[in-house]
Amino acid sequence: MMASSALPAVIQLVRGGVDVAARPLAYVALVAAGSGFAAGLATVWTFTGPAPLGRPRSRLVIVAGALPVAMFLVALAASLVVHAPLGSTSGWHAHSHCIVTSLALLAAPLGASFYVFRCSDPVLPWATGAALGAVAASWGGVTLALQCPEMGTSHVALAHAGPIALGALLGAVLGWRVLALRWIDVA
Repeated sequence: MMASSALPAVIQLVRGGVDVAARPLAYVALVAAGSGFAAGLATVWTFTGPAPLGRPRSRLVIVAGALPVAMFLVALAASLVVHAPLGSTSGWHAHSHCIVTSLALLAAPLGASFYVFRCSDPVLPWATGAALGAVAASWGGVTLALQCPEMGTSHVALAHAGPIALGALLGAVLGWRVLALRWIDVA
């Protein structure tokens, strides 16, 4: 199940490749390593642990809340290390392209996770859904970090970290409906 979170991102990377023409190679490497580590750690935290009464709330809330911030901070730190310009030179077209791509990459892993964990959380379906949404969107963020030629902080915050926060919010809202434990009348 954990591997399905990254599968659409891997397909997108194979299809689109890695863009190093517009950005320093050191920036791309730092962002890829940092965001990949954050997404991987969040994936493990979300999918492992004691399950009979759901994952610990603190762990799920940390994943959902901290993951968009962590992805932004990784890109900011990489910009500072390679002395890249922090301002964004792109317009709404680039922002919207990255947001749409990220949300498209979010759909399949979030849907698969919700299908597998449907009607399974008796305590915190909203927190589980938020963490699943953030994790699914974070792998799209890793893909964008490798493919998007823009490295301005406003673009990264809005178009790369923003969809991760949106994925967490979407997961929390849908979690109430899909992940909550339901009684099934067999008679």
